[in-house]
Amino acid sequence: MRVFCPVNALAGETSVLDMTVPTFDLPAGARVWGVPASATKGLAGDEAEEREFEAMCECILSLAHAHRSEGRIAIAAFDLPDRALESDASADVGEWSHLLKSEAITVPLRAYLITQNSAAEVADDPYAPDVFWFDASEASAVREFLEA
Repeated sequence: MRVFCPVNALAGETSVLDMTVPTFDLPAGARVWGVPASATKGLAGDEAEEREFEAMCECILSLAHAHRSEGRIAIAAFDLPDRALESDASADVGEWSHLLKSEAITVPLRAYLITQNSAAEVADDPYAPDVFWFDASEASAVREFLEA
């Protein structure tokens, strides 16, 4: 399953500004957002992508509402097997929230997603957040973008 996890200082000790390799250390019990295969079974490609987009938005909006700052939100996209996660959906964190069941793991990044606007602006906007997509190999470009 493609999952999304905050990776900037708002989310804890890991900062995208410190990342120099395209991997991410996911601690045990970490919250991620994603759509399990069982929820997309039988859906057309566009419908499955729409659910993945919803999960990404839930990740961003959950963080934006919890931390209304002037900084942009950075999230990582990576793949995990459905069996590594347990659902933790609630009104506070959204329908596609999950917790990592196992011990901490290191996973290869697939992409970085950075909000166009600050966390405070994202939290106040009733529409889906605008994000910039960066390949996992572009950590230096992400760093430059966030520091600008």
